[in-house]
Amino acid sequence: MENDNYKESLVECIKSRLIFVQALDALLSPGTGVFVELSGKALELGFKRVIVHNNIDDNEIVVTIAEERTDLKHGDMVTMINGDIISN
Repeated sequence: MENDNYKESLVECIKSRLIFVQALDALLSPGTGVFVELSGKALELGFKRVIVHNNIDDNEIVVTIAEERTDLKHGDMVTMINGDIISN
């Protein structure tokens, strides 16, 4: 959220991320997730493939590294149980 005349403060950054997590929680029912292939600056994290999912046990948005899942493509929906992908 940056443009030529404005740089986001830390508080505003945290607020926007909290809103984003709540939006994901509304979109992903417990036990479901979406496969994401990272690009750009996100690659600096050291991995390329992740699954963002709503953990069925505690109804919390979780990111799981999924480098081995070459069968999935960006945007694929998956079902997860105990952190394991059981279908796509």
